[in-house]
Amino acid sequence: MEYPIYFNIYNLEKYQAVKLQCSHTICNYCINFSKKFDNTFRCPQCAVVTNNVNSVEIFETIKRILIAKSKNIKIDEQKNQTSDDMFFILIRNLNNRSFEIKVNKNETVAKLKDLINEVEGVEPKTQWLLYNEISMQDEKKLKEYCIMNGHIVSLVLS
Repeated sequence: MEYPIYFNIYNLEKYQAVKLQCSHTICNYCINFSKKFDNTFRCPQCAVVTNNVNSVEIFETIKRILIAKSKNIKIDEQKNQTSDDMFFILIRNLNNRSFEIKVNKNETVAKLKDLINEVEGVEPKTQWLLYNEISMQDEKKLKEYCIMNGHIVSLVLS
């Protein structure tokens, strides 16, 4: 991620992540709790003042990640999968920006691309995934690539 983010702080209801004018993120609850009478807010990380906090925008990338995580939790509950099948992989793009995704080793690469689309908004047909310098094929299952917890998959856009 571009910023240090603790996703257990943010959620889709009360504590939505918003982007300040300085580009740091904070939850909208904290802004409303700490804003001044003139609707300004001083960033706790860099002290830059954001004017008119009522117009700050929701950080869409974090929102998409939270939505994807909540869907993943619901999928886990529905399928009643064993914890041995689930693991985290790190998706890294060419700009060295990365994010973590929880996946099932029995899912296909196509399903992984769908999850990446939910998080990053990148269409699956434009994704080229590489693991250990090997191009990943949509129809293959993740376990066929021997990917383990914490391993890195490279995302290239075509």
